[in-house]
Amino acid sequence: MNEFDPGHPASPAGWYPDPQSPSLRWWDGHQWADKWAPASERPASPIPSATPPSPPTPVSGAAGNSTRFSTSPMLFSPQPQTPENKSPNPRLRLLAAIAVIVVLLIAASNCGGDSDAGSTTSPTRSAPTKPVDAVLTSQQRAATIDVSAKPSALDPVDYQRLSEADFKSVMHPSGNLASYPYPHEGRKILIYGSVEEMPPVQPQEGARYFVADMSHHDEFWFYLWELDMREAAVFASPADLPDLQVGDHVEIYAEVRRPYLTGETVFGHALRDPFLMAHSVRVIDN
Repeated sequence: MNEFDPGHPASPAGWYPDPQSPSLRWWDGHQWADKWAPASERPASPIPSATPPSPPTPVSGAAGNSTRFSTSPMLFSPQPQTPENKSPNPRLRLLAAIAVIVVLLIAASNCGGDSDAGSTTSPTRSAPTKPVDAVLTSQQRAATIDVSAKPSALDPVDYQRLSEADFKSVMHPSGNLASYPYPHEGRKILIYGSVEEMPPVQPQEGARYFVADMSHHDEFWFYLWELDMREAAVFASPADLPDLQVGDHVEIYAEVRRPYLTGETVFGHALRDPFLMAHSVRVIDN
C-alpha cells in the first residue's frame, strides 16, 4: 500500500477513482485497499452522501527521495436526479372527470329551481284553433247543435232589424272567410220569411230546422219582385219552434253563427250558407 499524508483528515470508506488507474478503488477510511472495480459499473457499496473524498495527490517528501500521497480523496459532485415524469393515474383522472360532471349537474339543477321559484306560474294558453268546416246535411247539422240558450237570448228587445244592405251582407257570406271575413258572428237579428220546407220531426237529440225564403221587410209578400230574398235553413230548439206549416209567414229572432259549407261550388269556389239559430219563431198574419 502507498503511504499517505498523515496531516490530512481521514476520508470515509467507499469507492473512489483510483489515482493510478481508470478503475475505482476501495478506500477503507485510512488507506487504499487492494480492491478495484470498473469505473462504468460502480459496485453497490456504501458511498457517503457527504462530499466524497478526492484521490490522493503526490506530495514531495521533505528529503525529496520518496513520493508520498495526500490522504485527501478527490472530491466530485453527485449528479442531481431528475424526478421522473409520471403521468397521473388513469383511474384518478376518471374519478376527477366524474366529480366535475356531478358538480355541474347540481349547479344546473339549482339554477333551474331558483328560476322556477322566482317566476310567477301562469296557466298555459293554447292557441285558438280554427273551426273545422264539415259538410253536413241540415238534418245532421241540427243533431250537433246545443239547444240550451241563455235567458238573455230569448229577449226580443235585443234583436235588431236589418237594412237591405245589412241583410245582403248577413245572408250572402263568402266561401273564403280568410280573404273575406264575416263580421256578423254573434249578432242578434230580426228577419222575416215564408216557410218553404218543414221536415218531419226526427227522434233525435239536438235542434230541429225548417227552410224559409227570407227578407228584411216585415211585409215582404207584397214586394216579392222588388226585394232581395234569400232561401236558407233556420235551426231552433224544439221548444222554441211552433207547429209550422209550409206557406206560413214568420218572424224569426235569430242569432248569427259562423257560415257553414254547403258542399257546392261555383267556378271552383266553395259556397257557404248563413248559420241562423232561432231563439223565437212566431207566425204572423198572411
